[in-house]
This record gives sequence, structure tokens and C-alpha cells, in this order.
Amino acid sequence: MAKLDYFSAAYPEPWQIIGVNLRPFSIGHFLKLKRLDCAFVADGESVASVGDLLLGIIVCSMPSSPDTERDAFWKWYHRRSPEGMFAGLRWRAKKRAARLLRKEMLTPAEFDVYQFGRSVGVFSLKEKSAMFQSYIAAHTGSLPHWIEPSNGSERKSGAHWIHSMISCLTSSCGYTIAEAYNVSFGKALADYLKHAENNGAVRLMTDAEIQFTEATA
Repeated sequence: MAKLDYFSAAYPEPWQIIGVNLRPFSIGHFLKLKRLDCAFVADGESVASVGDLLLGIIVCSMPSSPDTERDAFWKWYHRRSPEGMFAGLRWRAKKRAARLLRKEMLTPAEFDVYQFGRSVGVFSLKEKSAMFQSYIAAHTGSLPHWIEPSNGSERKSGAHWIHSMISCLTSSCGYTIAEAYNVSFGKALADYLKHAENNGAVRLMTDAEIQFTEATA
């Protein structure tokens, strides 16, 4: 198990994949990728497509906002035409052709992803997907195992764990909702788990315990 280093989580190294600078992976990025069923954040095993990779890169290149009308990605995703005069002309021409052929037209966002893929050119999907997975792992670290105390009856919440994390960060850790959406996921996770430890819900592993676990794995 790799230790989640609080200092590197607070100031993560920059990442670039296929020429695009990525922001530190955040809760806001995770929420969007889950919403769009991106394979890189699937609960079970899932094989990522070129579309998953390009979508992930686009999402993680932008900041996040809890307000969809202010969020850079959602504004791009839901707009009515591609950006740029020539891109708009090409898209409208394809739209007219699709109507004549009675085919479903790409949305402006899908058209942009298509154009983005063409501009990137040929690359190894396996290599770049592994790089994107490493990017996510570098910002999330490894979730430690813990046992929740029981008072004689098992009580489980129906909330997704990310919902619980956002709620704790904003109500108990001093984060604004905007900060919770944009801070490095690793730092948010470390602060969340430390608050849980302070309240007796978990106990974080010591360096010696982590070294022993890695040596016996």
C-alpha cells in the first residue's frame, strides 16, 4: 500500500498528457467523470476507450464549480455550437449532411472531441491510458482500510462515499464548496481521514505499519 504523503498531496507535481496540461485531480473532476460514465472512475473493472481518455483529459484540464452555469466544462459541454468560426462552419455543414442522410448528428462537444482526437494524431491508447491512470493515482493515493465502530446494530448510509466526503470537508474542515471541488483530491482525502481519526472513526497507519504491510504484501 502506498502511503498518502500529505505534503506532496498539498502541492502535487504538474502533469501533461498528449500535449494538454492537467490540473490536480479533484473531487470536481471525479464527479464529472462519474456523471459521464468514464471508464477511468468505474466502480468495477472497465476498459477505457479513446473517447474515455480524451474526455478525461478535457475534464481534468479545467477548473470545477458546483454551479453548472459557471462550470467551465459544463458550459463547454452544453453549448450549441463549436468554438471558432471555421469549426462552427464545418460542424454546421456536417449537421446539414446528417439531416439529409437522416443520421444522428454529433453534439458540439462530441464534434470538438472528434476534432481534438484528429489534431492529436496517432498515439498508443494503452500507453496514454496508463499515464492517465497514473495521474489519478498520484493525486488520490491509496485508501486505507478501517473498521467503523458498532453500537450493537449495523447502520449503513445510502450516500455515496464522495458525498460524505464533501459534506465533511465543508461542514467540519473549513472548506468552501468551491475549494472542496478544486483542491487536490489527495489533500482533501487526507484532511477528511484526519477528521475521521480525530473523531475516533478510523486510525491512520504509522510509517512503520505501512512499511510492514508493504514488506509482507
